[in-house]
Amino acid sequence: MIYAIVRRPPWRATPLCVAVGLALSACAVGPDFHTPDAPRVADASHPYTSAPLPAMPVSGASPAYVPQRIVDGQDISATWWEAFQSPALNALVQSALQHSPTVVAAQATLRQAE
Repeated sequence: MIYAIVRRPPWRATPLCVAVGLALSACAVGPDFHTPDAPRVADASHPYTSAPLPAMPVSGASPAYVPQRIVDGQDISATWWEAFQSPALNALVQSALQHSPTVVAAQATLRQAE
C-alpha cells in the first residue's frame, strides 16, 4: 500500500505560531516588573562618568601620558587627523582628499545623468 505524504498548507500553522509567541512573550518580564528610571542627561552638573580620570594609567607612569578630557563646545581642527602624529594616516587622508570628487564634479555627474 502506498501512503501519500500529506502536507498541510503553511498558513494553517501561522496563527498557532503567533499565538504561542505572544503567550510566551507575555511572561518575559515577570509580575514584579517596574520601569527603570530614565538616564540622566549629561551636562555640567552630571558628567558622563561619575569617577574622575586617574592621574596616571594603571599600567605605570609614562611621560607621554595625558589624561583624556572632553571639552564641550570647543572647535575641532579641520585637519584633526594630524593630532595623531601618524605619517601613514596623514598619507591616507591626503590621498583620499586628492582623489575625492568635489561638489562641482558631483553636480556635473548629476547633470550628465539627467
